[in-house]
Amino acid sequence: MLQSSLIRTPSIVGHRALPTRAQLLGHRSVFKVAPRPVRSVSKIWADMTSPEVAELKAEQQTDVQRASLGDSWKSDPDKPWYHIMPRQGWLNDPNGPIFYKGQCHVFYQHVQGGSAWDWKIVWAHASSSDLVHWRHEPMALQPTPGGLDGQGCWSGNTMLDENGVPTILYTMVRQRGHPECGALPPQIVDLGLEMIEAQGCAQARTGDDNLVEWTKRDEPAIAHAPEGKPLTGFRDPFIIQRGGQGKPWRLIIGSGTKEHGGTILLYESDVPTHGWQFKGELTIGKTRPIGSHDLGVMWECPFFVPVHPLTAGPGAASQQDTYVLCVSPYPHHLKDRPTNTCIYWTGSMDADARFSVEQASGPHLLDLGDIVYAPTVCQDPAGRQIMWTWLQELRKGGAFDYAGCIGIPRILTLRPDGRLHQAPAEEVLALREGTPTTLPDVHVTPDKPQRISGVHAPSAHLQLTLEPGPGCSAAGVVLRPWLMPGSEAGSQSTAAVLLVNWAESRLEVVYPTDFDPASLAFTISDSTRRTGGAIDLNSKSSSIQLSIFVDHSVVEVFTDAGDVLATRVYRGADRAQQESAFSIVAQGGSVNVKELRASKMGTIWQQKQDLPEGTAIPTNA
Repeated sequence: MLQSSLIRTPSIVGHRALPTRAQLLGHRSVFKVAPRPVRSVSKIWADMTSPEVAELKAEQQTDVQRASLGDSWKSDPDKPWYHIMPRQGWLNDPNGPIFYKGQCHVFYQHVQGGSAWDWKIVWAHASSSDLVHWRHEPMALQPTPGGLDGQGCWSGNTMLDENGVPTILYTMVRQRGHPECGALPPQIVDLGLEMIEAQGCAQARTGDDNLVEWTKRDEPAIAHAPEGKPLTGFRDPFIIQRGGQGKPWRLIIGSGTKEHGGTILLYESDVPTHGWQFKGELTIGKTRPIGSHDLGVMWECPFFVPVHPLTAGPGAASQQDTYVLCVSPYPHHLKDRPTNTCIYWTGSMDADARFSVEQASGPHLLDLGDIVYAPTVCQDPAGRQIMWTWLQELRKGGAFDYAGCIGIPRILTLRPDGRLHQAPAEEVLALREGTPTTLPDVHVTPDKPQRISGVHAPSAHLQLTLEPGPGCSAAGVVLRPWLMPGSEAGSQSTAAVLLVNWAESRLEVVYPTDFDPASLAFTISDSTRRTGGAIDLNSKSSSIQLSIFVDHSVVEVFTDAGDVLATRVYRGADRAQQESAFSIVAQGGSVNVKELRASKMGTIWQQKQDLPEGTAIPTNA
């Protein structure tokens, strides 16, 4: 499990107004955005008083009663349909993705029957033969009443053991003070936290090629935290080395100390199911922030894997043994900070299985947006490192019958500068439907934007190249405008706009903006929030290639340099208002648009009960 699995979806989401590069340097900014106060982002049950907990639980119960469970395909235009998510209920961390017998299996944290985080979380399961079309499978792991996982089967890892048997290692959770908690750990290993954590193990039934039947081992793989360590958490196991041929199995666990902050614990064993021995720390972090981002009191959901160079050119040989360490920081103070910033380092592991974050490249932000947390990774049969992310909601939890989805699978490679290059798995493009809209080279000016006709669907993919002309400060894509609630046809619309900001070297989504559907002009107001961050643009004339995935409320943007921005845009419009097109806009000067292709995207689901009303089962599934 991870920090965010303890975080309640915020009832009010506040966003800090990001300082622009121009503001930092004392220059005039392209966009004027009024600063806004930071509001409470989220709360952690364990950090709250009993009255606060009771109040929030009562509020959630009211929300759940108000929700129309199970029918949101017909009533909610913001629900994604080509991202993995449960039929209904809460989703957080993706867990233990694995390729086995020609199938990709992705597990994830899930609360059944409610759309807010709660105890007794389970491992849900989806499978695919092509990374394109998916099926829901039976729950893989569920809490055992009175057991060490009686209050939740939290996050973990899946691998094949020494005999090729699919094996899950996961965090078992009991809740201190719960009637079924059982005996407390010995004082020397008791961390004193509300959640009492141990690491459990489960294995697939022999002959079960679909991985739908799992048996938990009677004894935990790791019964308690190391002795005498003042840790702030003990969860989310991840295998970093397979054993055999004289090598031990190696495992890391997310943790932290009050003195140093995030810490990654290291264990070794002769077999993956039991016998794990504590071998110290893979690395010890620091509490200093990265910019405005907190590096956390502990690090959740760590993964540590080798990454291949992006290209085979000069210098690639020196990167062959490079690893990426990615963590999800559990913040010190949640009330005034964003809680979804994932960070990573790239560097080498020494002969003693240690990784120095001081000597590595980083810390770097994994994503420029505001919804990615708890990523994990697996290797496919072709050797690609594929990363899976949790895309959070930015609206009130409990008032809808679902919350959260898993992002488009990302292929990880290493850039020459030591940063990660993230690209969408090319298989996802097989979801493009119908005849695409293509445009020859188009010259767009501030007073002559370009409408992209032919693609009006709420789920779409766009790819294009932007080449700024003289004076162009920013250009981008208007992401399907819509009418404000209560507006009548022909009245003022609103829109989200994806912008490449050459003046500030930023990629960002600005939303909501006042939008004129006739002129395609948009205006940023005091209520507009900016989500994004710095990207490498060699000059103010640098072109950029964009691959844009829009799935109802989900927006994921990939650049050719390997940067990614994921966010949510809630339109809240009814179906009749969704027939609106994308368009290209420019500010300050002209932009040349090249190689534009826009397509409708189909659904990933193969089962009728998972499809939106009136949607046919994919014929190529």
